[in-house]
Amino acid sequence: MFKNAKYIALSVCVVPLIIMAGAWLQVHSKTPQTAEQVEKLINSELPSGASKSQVKAFLDIHGITHSEYVDYEVTHPELETDLQNKKLEGKTHRIKHYIFASTPNRARMSIFRSDIQITFYFDSADNLVDYLMREVEDGP
Repeated sequence: MFKNAKYIALSVCVVPLIIMAGAWLQVHSKTPQTAEQVEKLINSELPSGASKSQVKAFLDIHGITHSEYVDYEVTHPELETDLQNKKLEGKTHRIKHYIFASTPNRARMSIFRSDIQITFYFDSADNLVDYLMREVEDGP
């Protein structure tokens, strides 16, 4: 009986420590937590016309998962609605490539996963034209 009491007491002490460590890691993670933080990071660390290597380095440093550098024409741009976004108005003729990135949106407390998706658009010289960001929630 005494052995079981030791294990119960140990569990009661260890479980809260594990929960606190997980919460601390989430708060102090290098991955941005909210859409506002992502937007702020992009605007402060990626200059207009940044190269594809600068964008990839930015994503890697901040732990944001991303695709490879993709030729836009391969993805059938006539089916893409992103190019109709007002933010890209007047720039769409320059877009030749893109990198798609995604990071969890930790600001939304939900039983469903919520992500921040960012598409970085590049010209034929591999320089950043602009980006679009959106929040997406998986689930009903």
